Amino acid sequence: MNTSMQSRDLKTPLRNILLRAIIALAFLSAVSGQWSVVSGFTSLVSRYRDDGPRATDYRLATTDNEERNIEKQAVKRVQPPYPSLAQKYKIEGVVTVQVTVGGDGKVEKAEFVRGHNVFRSVSLDAAKRWEFRLSGEKTLEGTIRFIFKLND
Repeated sequence: MNTSMQSRDLKTPLRNILLRAIIALAFLSAVSGQWSVVSGFTSLVSRYRDDGPRATDYRLATTDNEERNIEKQAVKRVQPPYPSLAQKYKIEGVVTVQVTVGGDGKVEKAEFVRGHNVFRSVSLDAAKRWEFRLSGEKTLEGTIRFIFKLND
């Protein structure tokens, strides 16, 4: 067998292995909410380079100053269930939800601000069931946080 035939035989299995690895990484990253398919493979590669602050770090730092946490005014709190997919892949994280509370103390509107996408729907459902004490205000706006941490 000549050397060009040997190298061709090695390239095909290697190409298949690399392709499967990329597909697996893309799937796990998309499920965990750490990488969107639209951003492409270059975004995934650049995440692991240590070349200073990234845009997401800056965005998180600026929105923390603008948020008003209203959890202390809650009279009824509902904790979301831990999604089975997140348990399976051992995904943890903090979710921030922006809520608008009506005059009756019930949440009228809930919007996902940040966190893993796998926690999005359960966090929004739980946030909509919270109730708040209004102290002379007609409406109330602010954020509530849900911490998803697996037991060791």
